[in-house]
Amino acid sequence: MADSSTSNGPQPPSSPQFPSPLMLLSNMSNLMSIKLDSLNYMIWKLQLTTILEAYSMIDHIDGSVQKPSQYLVDSAGILTTGVNPSFLSWKKRDKALLTLIYSTLSPPVLSMVVGLHSHTSAKWSC
Repeated sequence: MADSSTSNGPQPPSSPQFPSPLMLLSNMSNLMSIKLDSLNYMIWKLQLTTILEAYSMIDHIDGSVQKPSQYLVDSAGILTTGVNPSFLSWKKRDKALLTLIYSTLSPPVLSMVVGLHSHTSAKWSC
């Protein structure tokens, strides 16, 4: 009897499946035992960068991944009104990372970043 999960035809190449940023955030925030205060930056940074490297998200923080254009560009190179799906993915990841960073700050440090809306606003240097 043939297994119903197998197929006789060729399979299309599978694209990598990445967990949602919010799922990653939940897992990452549980790994951070230190909240940043005025005395523990080096330990906090070590924890945060190690976690971001393990989850392949450090590139978003260190500037390796550039923010995509918010709008699509037509064949003539002119911006359209169509929203760029890459921008939406980047923005979701950015907000998840910002939420993670906020969750690792002590109340006095958190009060210092009120008003920042992106991890890039603070010019993080992990």
